[in-house]
Amino acid sequence: IDEVVEVLVEEGAPGEGAVGRAGHQGPDDGGTVIVGSSAAAGDLVRAIVVATEGVDLIAETVDAAGTTR
Repeated sequence: IDEVVEVLVEEGAPGEGAVGRAGHQGPDDGGTVIVGSSAAAGDLVRAIVVATEGVDLIAETVDAAGTTR
């Protein structure tokens, strides 16, 4: 928690939030990052982890200065 990660968005649509994986998460480990942003599939976003749900991380996008958006 409170760690900034880069997330490759795998599913997402404007206004719906996004789901992807951080660099330390592999496709076989079952964990994902749920990002409250309107990023689209294929986007790379910076996010800060704010909570967990089992093996999944809950995050909010941040700008280059580390401020949540």
